[in-house]
Amino acid sequence: MARRKLVEAFAAAGREAPENLWHALIFAAAGAFRQSVAVAEGLPPHTPYWIREGIGDFRGWSALVPAVTERWVPLVGGQGSRAVAFAALVDHFGR
Repeated sequence: MARRKLVEAFAAAGREAPENLWHALIFAAAGAFRQSVAVAEGLPPHTPYWIREGIGDFRGWSALVPAVTERWVPLVGGQGSRAVAFAALVDHFGR
């Protein structure tokens, strides 16, 4: 359902979501969650897989990493709503 909402947010703006955006959101959410667990449990800092492995250097991903980090990761931390995060992503990629 969330993926459909993302597609709908882009469609409402007359745009298509960038390729791999959904995957970037999943990677970012998993990494942010893991980071929060590490902090809560006093574990060493965690570098998310997608950052550690340099996925942002892959073709088509360089624009995704900063946008998702800035506009999606705060949602994972409890700031804002999914609708606001999706709108921010639409705005970012609509430039």
